[in-house]
Amino acid sequence: GPTRRVVDQVRVAGARRQGMPKDALLAPSQREALAHRLYPFAPGIPPVDLEQLMLLHAFEELLNRAQPERRGSWSFSERTFRERIPAELLPQTLEAALRSEAFVSTAHIPRHDALLVALHYRSPACRVMWHAWRGDLHSEPTADRWQTGLFTTPTFNDWAQVFGGRSGEAPQAARIIDGMDAREFGYCATFEKLATPSDGSVIIVTKMESGLSRSFPEPSNDSPFAEADVDRAERKSVLDDAASSATGLTLAAPKAALQDPAARVRAARCDVPPKRSARFGRIIKDV
Repeated sequence: GPTRRVVDQVRVAGARRQGMPKDALLAPSQREALAHRLYPFAPGIPPVDLEQLMLLHAFEELLNRAQPERRGSWSFSERTFRERIPAELLPQTLEAALRSEAFVSTAHIPRHDALLVALHYRSPACRVMWHAWRGDLHSEPTADRWQTGLFTTPTFNDWAQVFGGRSGEAPQAARIIDGMDAREFGYCATFEKLATPSDGSVIIVTKMESGLSRSFPEPSNDSPFAEADVDRAERKSVLDDAASSATGLTLAAPKAALQDPAARVRAARCDVPPKRSARFGRIIKDV
């Protein structure tokens, strides 16, 4: 029924091979042969313990990629216990774990045709960090979302001004929900600040925005520069820097910046206040 179709669209790491190749990269016999090739190099370690150590090392590498600022500080050598979760209980287990609103990082291990799922907080102890997610028509010009996502319908004004369509090189959405006004339902964004005090708790403050309060920027008294004037000013600035510091700078960098289509789209965009904004905070503490 309809409920089942909605549930089938929910994306959870590992469910229905999400985050994994559609088909296993290696046959079962190939995976078994790869495992036996490693055992002779550690004759004093039982195969089960060796596989456990390799999985722990894979988790360390996964978190090193997810948090490069903490590279080298991950050590799971003391994690000696493993809990097997029955397949029918995996969705409930993941749902309960995701309530903590942690970051989710995954990695596929071809040797086991398994998906590693790590839930972690990016901010180290006694630190504060923030991140932002901007979707729909706020998406980056080079994002794959333009080919796979659903988009609301912009009017000409917000398409030209806020979306950056006046640059002439804005990306085209593959799927648009006809009649759903982007000024009401589009331009969604989430900003999140995370703090981790020394007592082990996690404080998360989230601000969610959607819609546009207006579809064009406020008038400004600033004199607009033509692109040729900007190009000329950048060229003169680079020449002055090269002459004064003898650094050997060339005109390639500013020229390349002007020729980047994605950069021109970003430059053509403008920020306007959202139509709706909500802010809420919560404290997560392991008691």
